[in-house]
Amino acid sequence: MLSGSGEHVWVTSAVPFARAFTVDFRDGATSAESLRVGHDEWVAPGERCLMRDCASLRCAATLTDALTRLRDASAARRHEMRLPPPPPPLPLSTPPRGLRIYVYELPAELTAPPGRSDPIYAAEVIFLEQLLGGRGDVRTLDPEQADLFVLPLRLERHLGNRGEMRALLEIALHHIATAYPYWDRSGGRDHVFFAAGDEGGCGLDGAARTPIVLSHWGLLGGKRQMGQFGRSAADFANASALAEEAGSGEWCFAPHKDIVVPPHSASGDRPPRAAVAVTGTGPTLFFAGGLWGWGNGGPQRRTAYSQGVRQTLFQMYGGARGKAAGIHIAAHAVQDARFAAARFCLAPSGMGFGMRLVKSVHLGCVPFVAQPFVVQPFEALLRYPRFSRRLDSLADATKVPQLLNVSDAELADLRRAVAAVRPAFVWEGDGGRAFEYTVLALCLRSLELRGKLRSGATSCADEHARAVDGHAPPEARRREWKRTPR
Repeated sequence: MLSGSGEHVWVTSAVPFARAFTVDFRDGATSAESLRVGHDEWVAPGERCLMRDCASLRCAATLTDALTRLRDASAARRHEMRLPPPPPPLPLSTPPRGLRIYVYELPAELTAPPGRSDPIYAAEVIFLEQLLGGRGDVRTLDPEQADLFVLPLRLERHLGNRGEMRALLEIALHHIATAYPYWDRSGGRDHVFFAAGDEGGCGLDGAARTPIVLSHWGLLGGKRQMGQFGRSAADFANASALAEEAGSGEWCFAPHKDIVVPPHSASGDRPPRAAVAVTGTGPTLFFAGGLWGWGNGGPQRRTAYSQGVRQTLFQMYGGARGKAAGIHIAAHAVQDARFAAARFCLAPSGMGFGMRLVKSVHLGCVPFVAQPFVVQPFEALLRYPRFSRRLDSLADATKVPQLLNVSDAELADLRRAVAAVRPAFVWEGDGGRAFEYTVLALCLRSLELRGKLRSGATSCADEHARAVDGHAPPEARRREWKRTPR
């Protein structure tokens, strides 16, 4: 994740159980090849990471063998996907600094109906409106100057939030591959599209093997894994199988190329609530809403809905069972003020992605993220341990009271951090920066592909400046890895 300003920018792994893996961009470098492995506050005493080669991303300590294999597989996939450097610009045609994105014009048969559907699926259309409207001066009308190519498919608008998207996507990809030369130049690796439905990229298979998929659902695995409640790091032990699966399109989220962005929520359009006193009467952990499927219309047992998290925690802590620990979990809707008053707000998944993380951040409540093996929005850019707590596995459900046992001073720090990252989770409204964070994430992906942008830039400093509202690290040259402990 990326945070901070000036000369110190922290980045950590996007893998939820990899919080000990931390890298540090020093001297303001923001390229993917200027990494330093260091400590995180969650590393156990006595453990440490050493600087490593950027291609392998191997860490000497603190990470399990399974994590190391996952990182190796992801790095191997990135290496395979690297493209040759872009050719120099034509004379008298020097592109502006920074990332440049070309948006395809699609035929009417592939054009979604106008307007928006359910607001929670509106992030794609908002992104396109802001991109086409000139926000950030990122769009280019000249495809020869483009670093990335966006397909404005709006699959969810065509097919519904859980529709079968692969057939339409394959038709669209066939069209651009035959009508334009740019897909074949890169094998689609510099092409981008949204999969904004509940299940994100689940089920796209080979159609999503090379392009960058923007979605709200970062499940490390296929759709069937949503109902496998006993997953652990051991499931990531086979490095060759990981590399094959991650590169095949079988996973809902491929960590070597895809990006998780926050869904849109109308609560982000309103000014943030004033912070509630941490010594107030709110519960330690609060949740109210669907437990047994959408609208509570499903079976009252553990199911794939929310990966079994909502049902498991309700069975353990619902009603009087959670009173002693200050845990309130209920199956009905309540006013937003109840969430804002709580010390922590449960943020599980749903039929795929969930809205509770975004809602918690918008309302100023510290999120308790309970989504095993799911990458969260902008997790490669934001330092989640600074503004949230996490339940990595259902096997740890009995430890929830201990995980949330923080002092008032610690909680105050968490709340301040929530307020600081709020702009990254807001698409519209005053101070929203979700568009800028998306562009920054895309810029970093583009650098991973070619090593530099079409303009010749070798960092994403400009994009970082816009994302963090002007607090950007200075430009700096790339540096080689050095085998020196931090």
